[in-house]
Amino acid sequence: MGNSDLRLKDTSEGRAESLRETLPEPAELARLSRQAQVLSDTTRLSLLLLLREAGELCVSDLCLIVEREQGGVSRHLKIALDAGLVNKRRFDLWVYYELTADGKRLLAALLDSSD
Repeated sequence: MGNSDLRLKDTSEGRAESLRETLPEPAELARLSRQAQVLSDTTRLSLLLLLREAGELCVSDLCLIVEREQGGVSRHLKIALDAGLVNKRRFDLWVYYELTADGKRLLAALLDSSD
């Protein structure tokens, strides 16, 4: 079936065009996709949920809680950082992470069971 064979029932009223206009721009779709992909890994999801609960944690505390090596936890946090879901700050030898507003919204949407 080609694209020309795909039809919405209500195209006479411009429904297809009005629905198309509701989609975010391609760059925004790509950003949202990257953020959703971060949640596809159980370790990363665990780290983000811990940050949601604690507010801010250092890498060594996160390693202890999830029982993973520092290198692996740091790589997972870097992926979340690059996707804009966490912020980091350095204090002496420690690196602390916290959720961004986007991270909080994404987790809230994921965990919202009211639907």
